[in-house]
Amino acid sequence: MRNIKTDFADESIQQTIEKEDYKLVKKQYGKVTLTHVEILKKNRKINKDVGHYISLDFETLQDEKDRKQISEVLLKALHQMVKISDNDKILIVGLGNSDIVADSLGPSVADKIVVTNHLFKLFPSQVDKDLRRVCVFTPKVMGQTGLESSDLIKAIVKLFNPNLIIAIDSLASSSVKRINKVIQINNTGIHPGSGIGNFRKPLNQQVLKVPVIAIGVATVVSAEKIVEEAFVQFANQAKIKVTAKKKQQILNDILSHRSLQMVVTPKEIDEDIEYLSTIIATSLNQFVHHDLSNV
Repeated sequence: MRNIKTDFADESIQQTIEKEDYKLVKKQYGKVTLTHVEILKKNRKINKDVGHYISLDFETLQDEKDRKQISEVLLKALHQMVKISDNDKILIVGLGNSDIVADSLGPSVADKIVVTNHLFKLFPSQVDKDLRRVCVFTPKVMGQTGLESSDLIKAIVKLFNPNLIIAIDSLASSSVKRINKVIQINNTGIHPGSGIGNFRKPLNQQVLKVPVIAIGVATVVSAEKIVEEAFVQFANQAKIKVTAKKKQQILNDILSHRSLQMVVTPKEIDEDIEYLSTIIATSLNQFVHHDLSNV
């Protein structure tokens, strides 16, 4: 059995039969399906750190009412995931490469965050009581800076001394149907590039010494997975009887071709990234600040 490439906990648990290693709860909020996975014990097949993972699945981004509902459910999930106090300082990190659309979610969200840390420094007596101290950092990627994102973030943490870090990044899914249609948040941090096999230093509490909440969207899927899903669908529709062993052998032969060692993103990615970054930024601004009506 080939191991799927995914950053999503609810996809990873499908690879194990050890039910005692996790808890799974699903809830429906209108058109948004919330799936809460609690990893109780890390095993080789799940390959996810112990902690809480919440994913929000939705069908479309085209309707404004649907986008508003997604944002509201995401805000609810954030409150469920972590509690913050009035005096907390929050660092929001937009991971990714703004020059590549499928990897630009983090920087795009960061551009939409209401930053206030400078106001607390320059005009402390005039800052609205409904605002918290928030700053934003976009470390780009190693190919642009020559430095690990985690090392750059460590330097910012030392300077700003935040109580909470929220990191946003583009993720990889094992399902074509979930591309740009699922958001995941977790309290275990993030391993940049893990979904596509490009492992970088992790961003988590153990490394940064600060609690880390990660938010991500499935923006890419491997070409291998597209071929696999198409093959299985064809075999089922054509009612071709193939043993599980033979099916896996055929897939292994097909997927071993070097041209399939790539990730794919949909043609409407530009529009979707704008919608998704606005949804996430709206939820984050409401989460980190009490009231933005006077901003």
